[in-house]
Amino acid sequence: NCFVMTYTTNQLMRKPVMEQAMRDLARAIRFVRKNASEYNVDADKICICGFSAAGHVCASVCDYWSEISDENPSYKDISCRPDAAVLSYPVITSGEYAHQGSFCNLLGADIYERTDDEAKALLNRYSLEKNVKSDNPPCFIWQTEADDLVPVENSYLYADACKKAGVKYEHITFPNGPHGLSIPTDEWARGMHGEPYTAEQSFALVKAIKEGVIEAPENGAESLLDYLKPWPYDPNGPKFPEVCVWPDLADNFIRKVFA
Repeated sequence: NCFVMTYTTNQLMRKPVMEQAMRDLARAIRFVRKNASEYNVDADKICICGFSAAGHVCASVCDYWSEISDENPSYKDISCRPDAAVLSYPVITSGEYAHQGSFCNLLGADIYERTDDEAKALLNRYSLEKNVKSDNPPCFIWQTEADDLVPVENSYLYADACKKAGVKYEHITFPNGPHGLSIPTDEWARGMHGEPYTAEQSFALVKAIKEGVIEAPENGAESLLDYLKPWPYDPNGPKFPEVCVWPDLADNFIRKVFA
């Protein structure tokens, strides 16, 4: 069974997300675990999967699951530790190979301009390769070497941290392909990505701006939805069939972990 989580974001970059995104995921894990029998789920075999910035959310919970409390009495005694994680072209490091925009969304637009101790501590805390522990859940990590947005070193750094901490992991890289491939089938190349359920927050934000609930950004509400427009399909354009095998590799890894 599969669950899709909508977590807190900061599209207008007016208030840092800080810990809220990983707390959202921790609550989701607790919710699924609490209701495992209702959803026909094995409470001891919960795997999380995140892509890009959501990979950072997943890895955050992998690093900090033991610290994330929940004051709701329905969930406070339920573990939020994932039993496995799949990190797909994840944002990991805040350092040399950082995708700085992700950390500006997370920690504040001026985080890289600040030189105070608090800013340094935040960047260190959320540079997740620095915070892997021996009780982290097993991780399957994959990315393309040619990733043009999040440097592939992010994956290498986290995989190396898992190795040093004794955490079970597999790390796969593919030579070609841009950021955001997901599963680059022919349908993907045609821009046929299915219902844009991952954009519900964008739709709600645009609606709130148009209704005057939220002050409009300088570039207008519509710009928030530009990334949802399908791009023209070029039958002679680049294909990345080798990347399509990653779900099978991840499935094999998870099966071994859960055996």
